[in-house]
Amino acid sequence: ANPDPNNNGSPEDAGEDTPTTSVILSPRIGVAKSAGNAVFVSEGVYDVNYTFTVENLGNVDLENITVIDNLALTYPAPASTSIQVAPNATGTLGANAAYNGTGNNNLLTAGSTLAVGATETITMTVRVTMNGTTQTSFNNTATATGEEVGGTGTTDDTSEDGTNPDPKRAKQ
Repeated sequence: ANPDPNNNGSPEDAGEDTPTTSVILSPRIGVAKSAGNAVFVSEGVYDVNYTFTVENLGNVDLENITVIDNLALTYPAPASTSIQVAPNATGTLGANAAYNGTGNNNLLTAGSTLAVGATETITMTVRVTMNGTTQTSFNNTATATGEEVGGTGTTDDTSEDGTNPDPKRAKQ
């Protein structure tokens, strides 16, 4: 490196000995999903409380956050679902009141954001009607995505079981 970039013969001029710092922006999102115990409503009908924990694990604010949860894949026919308590989101996440999990699968509204290091939650209650199915265990994952504010970077993650997003699995 040239110690006298302006070539005036004085390498001690202000700014000539100051190193240039570059910051690599790294958008990273993490999501975890937990299900409460199924609560008996009536024969073959149960309510399940879900909590989604979404965290910005990167070093840049995120916008256009989505959390996709497809209940039709989780509870295949003949089982069916209905939303008993609509999604409720904290902080800068906006809850999608029209979410139904069987076509309208995004739990969030447009404009949802997450600041660096922020963790927010989404909760909802789903009613599951068994309709004669003999299946008793249902596996479910959600997918979170986000975009770096002011940039082009994107990030996504598939949910971990529980309430702690796993930063090792969050991808750029």
